[in-house]
Amino acid sequence: MKKLALVISLFAAAPLWADNLNWIVDGDFKNNSAVSVWTGGLVVKPGQDGAPAAYLENAQPGWSEVSQKIALPNPIPPLIEISGWLKIDNVVKGNNDWEMARITVVFYDQSGNRLGDWPASTVQIQGTHDWTCYTHQYWVPAGTAS
Repeated sequence: MKKLALVISLFAAAPLWADNLNWIVDGDFKNNSAVSVWTGGLVVKPGQDGAPAAYLENAQPGWSEVSQKIALPNPIPPLIEISGWLKIDNVVKGNNDWEMARITVVFYDQSGNRLGDWPASTVQIQGTHDWTCYTHQYWVPAGTAS
C-alpha cells in the first residue's frame, strides 16, 4: 500500500514580486471546498504537526495525483522555486522511472502546449520517509503562461 502526503508552495525567486511570492492557491490545504483549484480528487488529512495535507493512497499499482494550473504574473519571472513537505509510506517504483512519489512542475504556453522537455522533479522518491521539505528552482522558459 502506497501512501503520501504533501504541502507545497510555488515562489518567485526574484525581488520584483516581493508583495506576492506564493502563487499556489490553497497550498496549505486549509480551504478545501467544492470550488477547489486542485484537480485529481483532492483528499485532505492531518499531516505534519496536525496541519492539513493532501493525501494520496494506492492499495494497488496505479497513478494518482493532485495538481493545479497556475497562471504566472506578467511580466513572467525568470526563475521560480517549488517547495513542499512530503512524507511517504511504502512507495514502490512502478514500471517507469518516474512512477513514484513526486513533486513536479511543467511549463505551458498560452495555448496549453508544453514548453520544452519535462523539467527535473523537485523530488522523486520511493520507500518510506518521514516529513521532509524539498525545494528546487526552475528557469522559466520564454513564452510560459502557466
